[in-house]
Amino acid sequence: MIRTQIQLHPEQIMWLKKHGLKKGVSMSQSIRDSVDFYRHYVESLPKIQHKKKKSLSVIGSFSTDIADIG
Repeated sequence: MIRTQIQLHPEQIMWLKKHGLKKGVSMSQSIRDSVDFYRHYVESLPKIQHKKKKSLSVIGSFSTDIADIG
């Protein structure tokens, strides 16, 4: 592992400490987990956006000749 230094807002530190106590993990581990989660999210965005675009492209593509019975 590579050691690094970051600056956090007081609210972020308080949350990390509470979360760590509740889950039994260190602040460092919580930060590493957060980076992994965010990385997975960012890397999956293009795939999600492609699926969304593909789904939206078919809206209205299907119709029937049956009159609306509503």
